Amino acid sequence: PPNPRLRTMQRDPWLEDLRGLTGRLGLYGGSFDPVHLAHLEVARSAQRALDLDRVIFLPTARNPMKPRGPRASDEDRAAMLRLALAEEPGFYVSPL
Repeated sequence: PPNPRLRTMQRDPWLEDLRGLTGRLGLYGGSFDPVHLAHLEVARSAQRALDLDRVIFLPTARNPMKPRGPRASDEDRAAMLRLALAEEPGFYVSPL
């Protein structure tokens, strides 16, 4: 039988911005605390080098290289990413 958790996740309205994405997708994870120009340049370079149609940024809960964790809240880091990516075609912030 189908996984009930997956079925529930597929109906969540906050996933709507990622529904229907097709083509070559790249995933870019990090704490993005804060997001900065180097993050954007890495994503642009990967997009060009790998001929990606979309790059999906995945803000993580904790960067293993920073033992004290992010200083900004999850919501603030997602908001910072949305602002930074607003003018970047093909770049998305994952709500996951």
